[in-house]
Amino acid sequence: GSASASSRRPDGAVVKWRLLLAFTGLLTMVLVAQDVPLVNYLRTVEGERLLASLERDAFIIAGASENLLSNEGGGGSVSNLQETIDNYSAVDGARVVVTDDQGRVVAATDPTDLPGDDFSNRPEIATALTGTPVAGERGSNTAGQPLVYVAVPVLSGPAVYGVVRITYPAVVIDERANRKSRGLVIVFVISLGGAVVAALFMASGVTSPLSRLRRSTQRVA
Repeated sequence: GSASASSRRPDGAVVKWRLLLAFTGLLTMVLVAQDVPLVNYLRTVEGERLLASLERDAFIIAGASENLLSNEGGGGSVSNLQETIDNYSAVDGARVVVTDDQGRVVAATDPTDLPGDDFSNRPEIATALTGTPVAGERGSNTAGQPLVYVAVPVLSGPAVYGVVRITYPAVVIDERANRKSRGLVIVFVISLGGAVVAALFMASGVTSPLSRLRRSTQRVA
């Protein structure tokens, strides 16, 4: 009877692996619950950082466009403005459009956007023409993909003389977030590996006395 009861009890190895799986599963859930929201937070932070950077650059270009669009201080030239936005686009890969106070293109980095094209129907251009900077993300039928954009007014005193709009493919945010997320994945794997090793030692520490007790019981039986 004692021998048959003993044979029905799980041995130390089985108990150890059960404990190991339980510890590992619990730690995995904790790490996933921690890292998944962190990845989403990273995307939000990257989006806000990109928009802030684009808005700063748009205001700098707007300052360079002010004399040309307002015809003050000698006016400036379209060729100089075009060179400025082309150099900016070459570095950052962004698309830049500068319009007049009617929303018509004055200069653009995309060769398909021609001088005189009417951009006043773009929501961000229309908003910036009222004197209010705007930033966000929207779909684009022209680009065929979501865009991250900023549009700022070109101001001279209280008057609005045009708009500077900078756009990026929204996928840029995902790519930047993914690069940082890969670092989190590496940390996750290392943490999980360390947790498995720690769980193995813990399981061994729990089951070793039980195994010795089992062997002693079998000898007595």
